[in-house]
Amino acid sequence: MKATLFSANQKAQKTIEMEKLVGLIRNGYKEKQVAALREELRYTIPGVSVKEANRLPVVYFCSTIKKQDGTFVRDQYNGLVLLKINNLANCNEAKNVRRQAAGSLQTMAAFIGSSGKSVKIIIPFTLPDHTVPQNDTLIRFFHARAYDRAAAYYREELQQQIAVEENELDAACRLSFDPDIYYNPDALPVRIEQPWEMPEKLPVSAPSPAVTDPLQRLVPGYERSRIVSLLFENSLRQAMDATGYRKEDEDIKPFLTCLAENCFRSGIPEEEVVKWLPVHTHFRIFEAEIRTTVHNVYCLSSGFGRKPCIRPEQVLAFQADEFMKRRYEFRYNNMKGDAEYRERKSYYFNFFPVNEQVLNSISLNAQEEGIPLWDRDVKRYIYSNRVMHYSPIEEYMLELPDWDGIDHIRRLADTLPCNNPEWRNQFYRWFLSMVAHWNGLDRMHANSVSPLLIGRQGCGKSTWCRNLLPPELLEYYTDSIDFSNKRDAELLLNRFALINIDEFDSVSPSHQAFLKHILQKPVINARQPYKRSIQPLKRYASFVATSNNA
Repeated sequence: MKATLFSANQKAQKTIEMEKLVGLIRNGYKEKQVAALREELRYTIPGVSVKEANRLPVVYFCSTIKKQDGTFVRDQYNGLVLLKINNLANCNEAKNVRRQAAGSLQTMAAFIGSSGKSVKIIIPFTLPDHTVPQNDTLIRFFHARAYDRAAAYYREELQQQIAVEENELDAACRLSFDPDIYYNPDALPVRIEQPWEMPEKLPVSAPSPAVTDPLQRLVPGYERSRIVSLLFENSLRQAMDATGYRKEDEDIKPFLTCLAENCFRSGIPEEEVVKWLPVHTHFRIFEAEIRTTVHNVYCLSSGFGRKPCIRPEQVLAFQADEFMKRRYEFRYNNMKGDAEYRERKSYYFNFFPVNEQVLNSISLNAQEEGIPLWDRDVKRYIYSNRVMHYSPIEEYMLELPDWDGIDHIRRLADTLPCNNPEWRNQFYRWFLSMVAHWNGLDRMHANSVSPLLIGRQGCGKSTWCRNLLPPELLEYYTDSIDFSNKRDAELLLNRFALINIDEFDSVSPSHQAFLKHILQKPVINARQPYKRSIQPLKRYASFVATSNNA
């Protein structure tokens, strides 16, 4: 069994036998670097990147990887699944988890991670005939199913949360040092049938820690100091309204007594009241009287914290905000013109559209937690400025690596059989213009040129056009456009990145003028559905066309 060991900067790699890799971990090949990392982590806030981590090699267990034409490609898949159990309390807990994992006959290896507070578990999987798939698509299906099976088993066996990987096939870890690493080369591989599709990902829920502070139960998700500040200001306002106090008044006693009673019922500690009132400049000269009055009221009163000075609407708003941010992730897709969501701590990595069923489900989930949230409240939250805007094209472009100097566009053009000697250069220019319009580099002109592919029925024209977009952007490709509905056709320029005019020769002559119009239209001025005003919309779409007849 072989794995791949990458250098710390992941620019070089080598294939390594599992026995040798286990020896590197056991014998401390990078002992000093691991020790430095663990020392640095002691003084680092969780979630902050650590410099020492970037000095450790990276291990890919599931495949051997080779370099081909300057890029890394999978050479051979071995069926090993890597599970990660992170955020353990200390090294002692990690040792206990490693010991429990070693008790399973399916565990090939278990070792403490480079942080000293995590455990990595390696489990072998095979098909019923003791082989593993080597086709890329089948590998993805097989590994996703194997990962789900392994995660479900070890989650129940160890009673620990398994780290969620967005792409299980690319799961890797830093080279660690663990002199007591568990290794069993004769581990029983788990046999599963070859899946023919990606498994459905089910949400994984974790119990929420109990909140003991009554103030944080009242306004969840906020720092305690902010909660106290809010309650104090509400108590101050109610005291001023109840007593009619104004800064010109000489008698401050009724006001102070009412304020202290409000703060007592709100559950604000006595010293917090004494500290917060002099923050207002007008009350600084009464500091001694403030302390004495507040102390006496607190001594004589009963029912501490039973009736906070906070309106029910405020409580609901704070509870809803905390619930939404803890359980879900929302975004407003500018191209689709609608909100999307996904559950946190779930194996669903894609965002899904928000519809009536989703609104009702979120409302019921909130009510199960005791939050009186109705579907109208959920809708009000989602369609507010609390939800960030998301532009899929711009986000995808920002995440692309730097250009490697290779002319990938003309290489893509060469994949299409063509006897036109100018095809490569013309396609290159059109493709650059398409991407430039995605980035909004030219708002005065549109990408008004469209490649027209002519070939016999079933030769792959439409498939080739569809593959011009990467898998991440395929939902922004369409080959359905109705030129008779001009308003909807114009809105498609904002909704899609690439539009294929399929069967171009069948476009009616009466639609030719409108076709010329939208090809040259740089900005869309149309009223969106359910909107009252006409607003300029950014054009993303470029056009390509196919035909069976010359």
